[in-house]
Amino acid sequence: MTPQPKPTKRARPRRPAIPRRRPPVRKVALHRLGPKARVRWARDREWARYVYAQEDNRCAMLLAPTNAVVSVADRRDSGCCVRPCNLDAHHVFSKKAHPALRYVRANGIAVCRKHHRLAHQEPNWFLWWFEREFPERWAALASWRGGTR
Repeated sequence: MTPQPKPTKRARPRRPAIPRRRPPVRKVALHRLGPKARVRWARDREWARYVYAQEDNRCAMLLAPTNAVVSVADRRDSGCCVRPCNLDAHHVFSKKAHPALRYVRANGIAVCRKHHRLAHQEPNWFLWWFEREFPERWAALASWRGGTR
């Protein structure tokens, strides 16, 4: 009689990967903020609303003067936002490095989340792009900053 092989443990079948969802946007609990933080939060919201209106509630990367007119379908396919709810207000020069420019309206640009990520990942490219696309706003910011770049 030949020896029987030992039974081996069967590997469990793998579960299909569940796509991860983005965490929900955290709303600010105003009652937990101190008085100075509440004022800053309100001023930030007011600044962001102006920036959105300045770009006509659309992503500025696709509305830039040198870009060709992009159709809504192309914008949707490229992952760029179509609705204003997907917009972020981006500071051209960071508010930490340049606190005097925090609420300067020329220092803001409305971009979709995809382009906002790009602006943070490639800040030098973003500054080059902004200088090329919006020379009059760039000049105004340079006078505020006291120079270029």
